[in-house]
Amino acid sequence: MASLVEHGGLDPEEARSLGLEPSSVLDLSQNLAPLPPPEAVRRAIASCDYGPYPAASYRRLREALAERHGLGPEWCLPTNGAAEAIFLACRALLSPGDRVLVMTPTFGEYERAARLCGAQVVSAPARAENGFRWDVEAVCRQARGLRPQLLFLCCPNNPTGVYLGREEVEALAQALGGGVLVLDEAFVDFVEDGWDSVELARSGRVLALRSLTKAFALAGLRLGYALGRPELLERLRAHQPPWSVNAFAVAAGVACAAAWDHLSQVRCAVARARGALVEGLRGLGMPVLEGAANFVLAQVGEAKSFRHRLLLRGVCVRDCTSFGLPAHVRVAVPPREQVPRVVEAFAATLRESGRSP
Repeated sequence: MASLVEHGGLDPEEARSLGLEPSSVLDLSQNLAPLPPPEAVRRAIASCDYGPYPAASYRRLREALAERHGLGPEWCLPTNGAAEAIFLACRALLSPGDRVLVMTPTFGEYERAARLCGAQVVSAPARAENGFRWDVEAVCRQARGLRPQLLFLCCPNNPTGVYLGREEVEALAQALGGGVLVLDEAFVDFVEDGWDSVELARSGRVLALRSLTKAFALAGLRLGYALGRPELLERLRAHQPPWSVNAFAVAAGVACAAAWDHLSQVRCAVARARGALVEGLRGLGMPVLEGAANFVLAQVGEAKSFRHRLLLRGVCVRDCTSFGLPAHVRVAVPPREQVPRVVEAFAATLRESGRSP
């Protein structure tokens, strides 16, 4: 049995056990946009008619999302967060004994979902001394030798923020032969000058996964979608429970598709605050990997105890031990006005541990 994966998000009971009011804690363990959802999205949620079942085909939502990518609705499959799409891909495309290649360190649900299907999971690790950037040529050679049924790539990657270029991703897809590259783009809406994966999805060798809960700050709604060839998506849909996307998520998703300009505001806010955050943390003498997403990776020593001491100061970050990075924490980019609070909390924690900034 594959073990459960640890995730971010402040546990209110943990906060209360430390004498903290959960609402007073700045939770940077989740990677959400530092801006609230657009007013139109909030109105759509508030006015949602939740009495009837959502349409089983999600036709209206599929049309709205697919249009944003220049595709027909049959090229889009809405899911209960991008996480559901990961599990659907494994159920639909893997058989016991199949090989799966995972580019690490990364989101743990790829391995868990594959192992639950009886697959053999092999890692393609990036090295810290290379800024956690993969040697793509070496991974391609590994893929050609292994011939995996699936290759999982998070791009930009969680928790490192590494973002591969189109040519690199295309090379990985071509190296798979008959396998499928599952391209998790949950954080791509935060990337400035990002490239479009739609043409790769058209090829049938790439299944692109997207999230609306990150950039629109709607994590509690659970809404994502997969882009790919219709025949590939039909295989996933055959394993999807009925009504896994609820009425509130459908209403929010349609409104998000109509408020796509909001993403440029989010990118601007993230870029501005991320630069200040990185400058502040590096000013404390802390090694920080900036990356292309809405979070940074900071090397802090012993991550578990550092996170605990930081939480006592009202700031919650993600201990990356479960990613295989026990000396690092992941810090979501806060609103720009909260950056000084975060930097001071880090500085005080360093002083307490005898590592004066």
